[in-house]
Formats: sequence, structure tokens, C-alpha cells
Amino acid sequence: PYTVTLDAGEVYYGYTSMGDLSGTLIGASAPVAVFAGHPCANVPNSTVDFCDMAYEQQLPVESFGSLHVA
Repeated sequence: PYTVTLDAGEVYYGYTSMGDLSGTLIGASAPVAVFAGHPCANVPNSTVDFCDMAYEQQLPVESFGSLHVA
């Protein structure tokens, strides 16, 4: 674990080349937006010869289980 202190308007780009960051906990004393994704995702699968950036804003843990899309 480590701490990163940011001022208003600043951005932190965290990544790993040794796996994924699933399960990483992020705490903040003010509202923040967290995005996760991949810089080169093969869409729709690995048989295509190109890749695209794929990023999505993450929901806060408090909202888990409160929305379901069938």
C-alpha cells in the first residue's frame, strides 16, 4: 500500500505490467472519479489485427448491488 496526495485538478495514472489492479481500494477526502481499462484491448476478441483503448468510470463500492441490468 502507498499514499498519493493530489491537489484539485491533478491526475494520478496508476498501472502495472505484472498483472491487474483488480481489488485495489481507493480512499479520498473529497469527491474523485476513478477510471479503469486497457490501452490496447482486442475488440471483439484476440483474432482481430488491431486494438482499441477501452476505459470505463468505476462505480463506488456503496453502489454495488443497487443496480442490475438484465
